[in-house]
Amino acid sequence: MATNKNPSVTFVTAPFILSYPKLFKPEPYMENGKPKGDPVYSFEAISTPESLLEWNILDREKDVFTPDSVEKRLVALAREKWGADFSVKDAVKHGGLTWPFKSGDAKADEKGSKADHYRGKKFWRAKALAEIGGNPNEPTLYFAEKDGSLTKLSKGTEQGRQRISEMFYGGAICTADINAVAGTTGDKKYVTFYVNCVVFERDGERLGGGSAVERLRGVRGGDTAYDPTSGMDEESEDLDDEIPF
Repeated sequence: MATNKNPSVTFVTAPFILSYPKLFKPEPYMENGKPKGDPVYSFEAISTPESLLEWNILDREKDVFTPDSVEKRLVALAREKWGADFSVKDAVKHGGLTWPFKSGDAKADEKGSKADHYRGKKFWRAKALAEIGGNPNEPTLYFAEKDGSLTKLSKGTEQGRQRISEMFYGGAICTADINAVAGTTGDKKYVTFYVNCVVFERDGERLGGGSAVERLRGVRGGDTAYDPTSGMDEESEDLDDEIPF
């Protein structure tokens, strides 16, 4: 059954390659070289398909995170919003639904050698909510220490601003806490990401000039043995056919 509410889920992502970071100051989204919408904090991310099986979803009742396939969860989220029979694949194909994940191969084919780092991957964008209390909503930025703890970074000091500028660059390996939301604006359906915080995990190869970037898988402790389809019922297993990319 469809709902009038905008359902959402919260994830902590697997490591991704940061691209086009707009985390130091809010900027409008650029479309075809022109600003679109209000200034917001945002970033683009490049992920391997394998890493999308290793995002962690928040169980709000138990307040714990567990590994899951983000794409399967987003299909379920869309069906929660628009009905159990809603076909994500058909809606995306025919332009009736804006989906957050895009084909890196398609972008590499379109842009040529300067976009080779997208090849074999998927890319997605997350933005902050436009404002809270009249002020731009700013995601919290953290640095991952070697012992696994997180240090909050502040723009209130020269040292903090310098560290942020050094860490959050195109090519850095990051993770993020984000909310996925399914909603409708006018007659346009969408599933989109809103960022809560971003964590600098480690240095990566800076993007630019068509340089190659290292694969994400194994950046933090190697492969996982988690099977995202384990324990799913037959209806859930059918979600594989609904992933549009």
